[in-house]
Amino acid sequence: MEKLTILTLEEGSRLEWQESLTGYFRESGDYTAYLMPPCIMLPEERDIREWFDIGDGIFTLSGPIGRVSSFWCMRIDDSRLPQGSGMFLSAAREEPVMPPFAGRKLKVKAIASAETDGTFFRITAHHPLKRGI
Repeated sequence: MEKLTILTLEEGSRLEWQESLTGYFRESGDYTAYLMPPCIMLPEERDIREWFDIGDGIFTLSGPIGRVSSFWCMRIDDSRLPQGSGMFLSAAREEPVMPPFAGRKLKVKAIASAETDGTFFRITAHHPLKRGI
């Protein structure tokens, strides 16, 4: 099992992203897009009880598609996140071809520890985050 640290999204952002992934699945047939809930993956595991400054909690998809751990993600270049963080897209072997999502804003609500083996996913701990004003 691979251990991950993820940021989960508020309901509105989660539903918008899920709708985008549904369109992607219809075009590509890549069912691995549903392995994880819509989330921002951090490149390294961390203690979710540590203080983590997310500012207003809004992040913008700004980078290219790349790997975070063994998963394809759309990069998020933001100084509040560790370099190499990204929005989960797919667990496929080959790089996914995605519709243009650049510029989409995502609102984060919590940090979580998770585990996956590439076919199964579960959240093992969850901690809400406070947003600054």
